[in-house]
Amino acid sequence: MRIIDIHTIERLDSLILYRRQYTATAEIEHVSSETVPIRFTIEQSATGSEVTVDVDGELGYPLLPVLRALKTEIQHRERQGILP
Repeated sequence: MRIIDIHTIERLDSLILYRRQYTATAEIEHVSSETVPIRFTIEQSATGSEVTVDVDGELGYPLLPVLRALKTEIQHRERQGILP
């Protein structure tokens, strides 16, 4: 299982300055490729940032490895400054 891409990333308006909320579409490849809508939040704290991910669709693959891979990819994109 691997994350092919996370695209159509849109930032949602939030009144809390240390929390950024997004919606996006993730392409996941396992036996076949699959596209699912996701929501994720990046919350800044004194010890770093915490990423939470919710998958809004049905997956034909166990959820925990997908969430772990999505969090890793989102953290990488945040460090690179790619997120809107």
